[in-house]
Amino acid sequence: MNERRASDPLYWLLRFLFRLAFRVFFARITVLHPERIPKGPLIFASNHPNDLIDPLLIGTIAPMRIDFVAKNTLFSVGPLGSIFRRFGVIPVYRREDADPEEIEAFMEKNKAMFETCRERLLRGGAIAMFPEGVSHRDPHVKQLKTGTARIALESEAARGFRLGAMILPVGLSFSRWNRFRSEVLIRFGRPIQLSFFRELYEREPEEAVRRLTAAIEGGMRALTFHTEEAELAALARAIHEIFSSRMVPIPVPPSRLYREKEILEAIHYFQKTDPKWFLAFRDRIERYHNRLVGLGIRDRVMARKKSPLFPITLLLRELLIGLAGLPFFLFGVVNNYLPYRLPTIIAGRMRELDADGTVKFISGFLLFPLFYTSQTLGVGLLYGPRIALGYAISLPPTGLFAFRYWIWLRRSRNSLFLALLHLTRRGLLRELRVEREALIADIERRQEIFLKARSKNNGKLEGSREKRRPAQKKEA
Repeated sequence: MNERRASDPLYWLLRFLFRLAFRVFFARITVLHPERIPKGPLIFASNHPNDLIDPLLIGTIAPMRIDFVAKNTLFSVGPLGSIFRRFGVIPVYRREDADPEEIEAFMEKNKAMFETCRERLLRGGAIAMFPEGVSHRDPHVKQLKTGTARIALESEAARGFRLGAMILPVGLSFSRWNRFRSEVLIRFGRPIQLSFFRELYEREPEEAVRRLTAAIEGGMRALTFHTEEAELAALARAIHEIFSSRMVPIPVPPSRLYREKEILEAIHYFQKTDPKWFLAFRDRIERYHNRLVGLGIRDRVMARKKSPLFPITLLLRELLIGLAGLPFFLFGVVNNYLPYRLPTIIAGRMRELDADGTVKFISGFLLFPLFYTSQTLGVGLLYGPRIALGYAISLPPTGLFAFRYWIWLRRSRNSLFLALLHLTRRGLLRELRVEREALIADIERRQEIFLKARSKNNGKLEGSREKRRPAQKKEA
């Protein structure tokens, strides 16, 4: 039975299609340490920032078939229930979703959920769980439920701790959780060996569950943008925008999200070790950013070197690029606007689900092929198969070009504002550039201090959360 599930051709076909769709939907998908995914019974324990997109992303990256745990309320949304059942999604019945008179029935159904998860693990399968128990957009990992640890330890205990099951912490980070062509960073942590908790579990089961849950939470926090203050996440983004080109090279894919997490770790470090400097620096960054916003420009245009002929050369360049790209932009808009726009409209009509990103992705996944097929058939009937083939091939690239062109128009407006300021308020720009260079010099000094401190402590700092798991091994 388990072998048939693992080799289900429909599962692997949909996995392939979703993987292609994600490559279109996201501008960049960065995956760090996929080699840490072990074979054998496994629980992926992930944070949950983006509803159904989270399990789909994990499922397209992992090399094995994964069964997912999803809240039971999703099974009543349109055709999702039958689709979920077809692919073995396991419903979890949360106490907060039940009416007072239904709580006992919900808890009874959850016993079946626990049993199903244990059965999948005992057969060597993999399960993806979201121990926070809720999808949310807060910049920190919420307190975890104990169900993941309980299922893992009970499954191991059923085989005398010889099953070899592991828990793999996963961190998902999105630059814009509900935006087309945003970025996503997927980080896999180090697998948690359940055998470390055997002695404690046999002596004090509840304490073992508590400590394993704490170890999972520590692993997830180390992989995500964990901060209790949304302002700190915004500060990390502002520092990255100013300083990204001068950051010390790192031997990983240069994901913007990864860089922002690095900066956030440094912010936590200096917030604790030098709070006076931190508060003054934060105020300086905010003042600089607010002045740019007041002028209608972004920091990226401030980095450009300016010549006396800068306004004229900029105007000519933007004009030439705009004219050259305009025909392709218009073609892309005419042929892609409806399938691009409809997912946003549908998400607006389904706002009560609070799952804009998922609704947009699934709607686009269905609508774009439908529109492209019908449009190509119409062109084929009018002009013949050869022109229809060329037309079909042109649809995806011109659609993406139109999207990029629209972003370029917005950025071009930013550059033109800067050119206008260069002509009318040159003294103000000179003052802003002096402030910008002073900020960068300060960040460079702090980067050196932070890297030395991290190197001295083997990468473990007061602000870092990656140091928790070894302690869990000793405790267990």
